[in-house]
Amino acid sequence: GFIVSSCKLVEARTPMPSGADMRGWLRTFCSKWLSGIDDVDAKSILKEVSETLAQTSLLEDGQWYIDYVRLRVIAQKPPDIEMLHSEDEPPLKRFKANTFTDTNPLTEA
Repeated sequence: GFIVSSCKLVEARTPMPSGADMRGWLRTFCSKWLSGIDDVDAKSILKEVSETLAQTSLLEDGQWYIDYVRLRVIAQKPPDIEMLHSEDEPPLKRFKANTFTDTNPLTEA
């Protein structure tokens, strides 16, 4: 039980390294969909997908971008809730902060 005070989608458009090709990114993150397909056909698929993506905003002036979206949540543990545990399990770790964000990470007490 945390009380959520804020939850946002944060666009994080990220440039790929200089000289990087979309096919490498696709190979890395889409390999499970290419399993079972012979190498020649997989390369053809990656080439065609890369050419299609080159017609979108993911390629600007020769620079490839990846459109990431992050979920940023700010939540607080209510002060009246105790951390419960059973006799068979160790207690949950306690933390110094009861509020956490990207700039205020939790640290173990």
